[in-house]
Amino acid sequence: MEGSGTLMDRPIVRGENHSSLPERLVILFVLLGVLASYDEINEFVQSTSGVASEILTIFLLIIMVPLLSDWLFRVISSITGMK
Repeated sequence: MEGSGTLMDRPIVRGENHSSLPERLVILFVLLGVLASYDEINEFVQSTSGVASEILTIFLLIIMVPLLSDWLFRVISSITGMK
């Protein structure tokens, strides 16, 4: 884990100040969005899988939230020029 950042495969350069606040804010906003729209997400998962299971929805969210957060942070970083 030496040399890794707070999200997936994000290197830290020595001698450079690194704040994980932007990454944490992205994760926080994604989690808040998921919590606010959990019922709609659960209905979508149930209609596409044909299984009425909240455990399946939670399992998919455990996988998707970090992936979506990382992708969103990379998009924002490339737009703003942040490294």
